[in-house]
Formats: sequence, structure tokens, C-alpha cells
Amino acid sequence: QLPAVLPLPDGFAADASPGGPGCLTVGRRDDPARQRQDDQVVDLRAAGNVALFGAPGAGKTTALVTVAVAALRADERTRIYGIDAASGRLSTLLALPATGDVVPADDVDRTARLLGMLRDLIDAREAGAPPSSPVLLLVDGFGAFRDAYEHHATDGGVFASLIEIVRTGRHAGV
Repeated sequence: QLPAVLPLPDGFAADASPGGPGCLTVGRRDDPARQRQDDQVVDLRAAGNVALFGAPGAGKTTALVTVAVAALRADERTRIYGIDAASGRLSTLLALPATGDVVPADDVDRTARLLGMLRDLIDAREAGAPPSSPVLLLVDGFGAFRDAYEHHATDGGVFASLIEIVRTGRHAGV
């Protein structure tokens, strides 16, 4: 019998996920009842959209960066975009060549342009344009983003654009 708590390694190899495209290995999970540790896999094709919740300092931004890296390991054609309404640390993704942009949420024009570009991409794919690559949109600090945009008519419909992307993007590879 194994000890009750196995120590996690300092790191792990995020190999291509066994479930195929859209399945991301994002870490390890402990299963004490079975005395084992397994890969934590997120299947974006099945789940569609994923929300991460936690207290300040709980690691939400780190988890988003991990998801981005896992997406690239699963499919190197993945394109990453982000909106940072939190700490500004999501901009670390700009060092990756697959990152199109990470915009600060308080930059209304850039945020609106990014979401408009993604809506246009979804529209083109729904009209028959073949998806050339998966697209991952990460929003860090969704609560702050919602507070800034949900009820403000002067922003050009930024919040509505995000909701439309969430609603329709899954079937278009976004």
C-alpha cells in the first residue's frame, strides 16, 4: 500500500493529450481513494467553454497560461488571444509566437477590435471557410471585465461581443 499522500513532482511533461485535438493535459490530480495520481485533462471540444474561479492569489492566471501552453502542445497551429482584466500577467503569453495579442481590458478600442476580429473569424468559418487553426481566447479577470463592460452602452457592445463568441465560437474552432 502506498503512503496516504504522494508528493507531486516539481514539474511534469505536458505531452500531447491522449484524447486528440482539443484535449489538453493541464496538470495532475490526486485520487486518494484509488491511491494514484492521473493527468488532469480538459476536453475543450466536449466542454466548449471553461471557467476558472478562485480567490485572489489562487493561481487563476497561472492556470490560464498553463492552458495556453497545453493547447500549443496539443496542436502547434493553435492561435492564442487574451483579454487581461486582472494582474497584467497574462501578457507573458506575448512571448509565445502563437500569441496574436493580449490586450488590457481597460483599452476599450483594442478590446473591441480583438473581439470584432474573432467574431469575423467565426462568421467566416460558419460561412464555409475551413478552420486553419484552433483559436483560444483567454479572459483573465472575467468579473472585472463584466463590471467594466456589461451595462455600458458607450463601449460598442464589447460585453455582447464576448458573449456571442462564447455562444458561437465552439463550433467554429474558437
